[in-house]
Amino acid sequence: MAKDSKLAWKAISTVVGIIAGMAAKKAVGAAWQRTTGNAPPVSAEHPDLALPAALTWAMAVGAVAAVVKACLTRQAASRWRGLTGALPPGLDELESI
Repeated sequence: MAKDSKLAWKAISTVVGIIAGMAAKKAVGAAWQRTTGNAPPVSAEHPDLALPAALTWAMAVGAVAAVVKACLTRQAASRWRGLTGALPPGLDELESI
């Protein structure tokens, strides 16, 4: 596998992860505002944020980010395969069930 392909896919994966994190924080923040009536936490690590709220915030943002990243990465991998004829580096063919 060419080093350039690995580097390109790593860059794409990194950008997808950043976008997923930003989208998750925004979506969970809006849901937090609607459900609690309070502004979303700036950071789960802040010592003045109650532990239950910090854990809820961290789990919600993490879960949504993982789902968004999976969806975006699948789309990127499909486009990669469409352009190159092969899966991106690190993704193997699925075995038949």
